[in-house]
Amino acid sequence: MNERYEVIARDGALRLFKEDPHWERERLVRVAAPGVASRALRFAATQDVLDIVDLPVWAEVTLSVQDARPLRRLLRRPVELRARPKARRLRGLITGSGRCGTQSLAHWLDGLADLDGAPLRARHETLWHYLLPMIAAGRTQDVRAFVDGFQHEIECAPHFSLMPEAIRADAVIRLIRDGRRVVQSGLNRGWYVKEGPWNRVKPAFPGSVFEQACRFWVHTNRNLDRVATHTFRLEDLAASPASRATLLAALGVPPSDRPLPVSNSGQASSQTDRWTPQERDAFAEICGELMDEHYPGWRERASKPSGAVPAESRTLMSAECG
Repeated sequence: MNERYEVIARDGALRLFKEDPHWERERLVRVAAPGVASRALRFAATQDVLDIVDLPVWAEVTLSVQDARPLRRLLRRPVELRARPKARRLRGLITGSGRCGTQSLAHWLDGLADLDGAPLRARHETLWHYLLPMIAAGRTQDVRAFVDGFQHEIECAPHFSLMPEAIRADAVIRLIRDGRRVVQSGLNRGWYVKEGPWNRVKPAFPGSVFEQACRFWVHTNRNLDRVATHTFRLEDLAASPASRATLLAALGVPPSDRPLPVSNSGQASSQTDRWTPQERDAFAEICGELMDEHYPGWRERASKPSGAVPAESRTLMSAECG
């Protein structure tokens, strides 16, 4: 298991998280900041979170996480994190229904040159182990505190579409993908069937598993109608440098010719050629209005023979975007 940590800020304090709460190892955390006496704190194996308080809000704090055993400290370099103990707004939060490309965008944005030439920091599903139970329990203030405390500039995560009132960012990007592809990709992933935190956070809807997946796509996107400052279709971002440039401008990032990666590649296709007539009718009834808004003309293209694949979908034929 990887030794990974994440830090979020409060005014005058930092919270250090084990990225995976099931990772139980005892650690020693050294805290250093300019003009402040350094200190060492014990991060017990049974702790998932370590609070570091009484920090000056103006300082950049360095946290060095080391093995608690002296000999191991000599053999392994510490994990270092840097953070400022002050809450702030994210520059951008990118969210959507899931299976819509947030992982691809995080990989694409991370490391791009920012306006000052420094590498941009974009992350995907930061601390989801902790956030998903909060969202499922409706703990809006706690989720908002996480968002305000993130140290990177851009967060990409679909689960915020389930709690839009917790989103605070200069730019809120709704990333939408053709609902047919999302529904099939979700079914491939076991939406409303498998056990686990991702399915427990999903609202329950009436109908079959297929119909619930359709309603989930509509629900998450409608949630974002009132908070999104911009909407981008994944298909446009994958196919069009101009669309990618518009997204970067919305985030205040200089243009880049970096190609958009495709994540989560696998053998399971998100094509809908195996849907029954009843499933196609259910999709049209549940998702048709939203599809008409964002994918005008989809009904006419859907009526063409199965060999006719829309140009906007060809880019995504060989892999799934998460």
